[in-house]
Amino acid sequence: METNASPLRGTAIDLRASPSSRLLLVRYGGDLTTKARQTRQRFAARLTHNIRDALSAEQLSAQVRRSHDRIYVEGDEPIPARLLARVFGVQSVSCVERRPWASLDEIVAAGGKVRQRIEHHGAALVA
Repeated sequence: METNASPLRGTAIDLRASPSSRLLLVRYGGDLTTKARQTRQRFAARLTHNIRDALSAEQLSAQVRRSHDRIYVEGDEPIPARLLARVFGVQSVSCVERRPWASLDEIVAAGGKVRQRIEHHGAALVA
């Protein structure tokens, strides 16, 4: 097996075939959320750094923002969800869309459109 600086180069995974989005929601591994505040912050900072490294290794630029228990990754071009799912400490990655809304009915309608898209393409948008 060939070893490269990037864990994704030279592997059988085709990142172009992975679901991708300009905005991704990254959830921490479950055990990270149970740590003491200072430890959690240190681990989350390291996870954010590792995500930036994974993006850099694939020559992708993106803004990585951390909240209390999630990380948001937003790029100028679509980012393969599978790339981030392979970073140690990541529990899950979801392709998300930012949508304005004024009522619950608008949220339900937007969700219906997303569901139709998923059913049409025959795949989930979660990696």
